[in-house]
Amino acid sequence: INLNDSFNPIPQMWNDRPTLPDCKIIIHDEKYAGESANSKIAKVLAEVASQGANSTFISALDEIAWVLNIRSRDVKCNPVATSFLFISHEGSTLFIDDAKLTDETKQHLADCNVATAPYNSINGFLSNRPADEKILIDIPHTAIAILPMIGNRIVSGKSPIALFKSIKNEAQIEGTRKAMIRDGVALVKLFMDIEKRLSNGEKLSEIEVGNLAAQYRSESDL
Repeated sequence: INLNDSFNPIPQMWNDRPTLPDCKIIIHDEKYAGESANSKIAKVLAEVASQGANSTFISALDEIAWVLNIRSRDVKCNPVATSFLFISHEGSTLFIDDAKLTDETKQHLADCNVATAPYNSINGFLSNRPADEKILIDIPHTAIAILPMIGNRIVSGKSPIALFKSIKNEAQIEGTRKAMIRDGVALVKLFMDIEKRLSNGEKLSEIEVGNLAAQYRSESDL
């Protein structure tokens, strides 16, 4: 018995599939990130070379957001943008729908030597890479449909971005401190409101308390 797994049944089965999110990307200012995108890309490429590759392909959305200092609202409760990212010494490419870009974000990417290409053009791009190119792939964190496009060019290894992202710099640490202060103020207001409501005989459900918490946190001066 031979099993043919070289096809994708989803388009035929999911006829009413929603379109991709079209939220704009925004720049995560360096004063909050604590490091420029150019610096991050250089660090990634140095680690890529140490693993025997000369480029890397990233499909993990949180890693793309970190490297390029960009944010979006494509995924609920996660500030990421639907995209792919190819990084190499010759230049990098962000695969993203053009509708998600503004003049400001296009300039930001150009300053980082990052070109843009349509999200759905990834197949042709990867399939036509030079045969001798070595592309670092963190296989467990890469969309499985991508792997056949790269084929024998794959260098299996660990994405350096996850480790880089986990080590917080002083700007990020200070941002966390300020966020905790703002959240503490919101919680004090919440507790005072709860006590007042309860003393007036009002009954509160967990959902109502959660909504009040969201209200006071949303009033914070970011």
